[in-house]
Amino acid sequence: MPCFSRAGRHGQLHPTTMCGKQRLKIAWAVYKSYGLASPSAQAAAVAVAASPSGQDGYTQPSTAQVSDNGLEVFKALIGQKRFICTQCGKCCTGDGEVWVSDAEVTNIAKYLNMPLKHFIQQHTRAYSKVEGFRMLKSKLEMETRDCTFLRADNTCAIHPVRPLQCSTYPWWPDLLDDQEWTWEKANVCEGFDHPDAPPTDVTEAARQLKLATIQEYQKRMGYKPSKKQQKAAAAAAAA
Repeated sequence: MPCFSRAGRHGQLHPTTMCGKQRLKIAWAVYKSYGLASPSAQAAAVAVAASPSGQDGYTQPSTAQVSDNGLEVFKALIGQKRFICTQCGKCCTGDGEVWVSDAEVTNIAKYLNMPLKHFIQQHTRAYSKVEGFRMLKSKLEMETRDCTFLRADNTCAIHPVRPLQCSTYPWWPDLLDDQEWTWEKANVCEGFDHPDAPPTDVTEAARQLKLATIQEYQKRMGYKPSKKQQKAAAAAAAA
């Protein structure tokens, strides 16, 4: 099973990436608090975090409607961590992956007033191993491989409707491990525990962590193993 939420620039892999007990511990907390037993139930849990923006026809990610059931476990993981965005742009540059759900693809296309088919072709690429998700393209002509929506002034062209993966950064399941947080602070984002960072709104951060964890669970549920992995699983079951 691959690791989907990878630390660094919108999902960038690095040598200390955590895949094991810590993330499963968080995912299990989500399972218990939401009673997530199926992909449809998980989709509904994520959908509740989108609130109508009004007459424009698109939605904006929000944690305002997220249930606080089981939130204490997420608050404990936040601890004393602090963060401030300095608009350095590093989280949007370099090799990495931005996962977007089918609903987010539709949402962003509406925001940009682009036909859905055109948007998919121009700004996304398919990833056949996970149903219900695509990836945003990078600017392949640039050595930095910036996100397709990163402007020259390091602002986001789709900030009001940016993907959940972006809006919940840095409150990702991976990064709440102290080793991961320290690596990210030293190698990617100067905003981690920055001297100017205000006290963390722990409740809001915990809600974002919960949403990020639910999406991680969605991707796990949508994962389609390769034929080699299926054979290995079948052999192990028959042993």
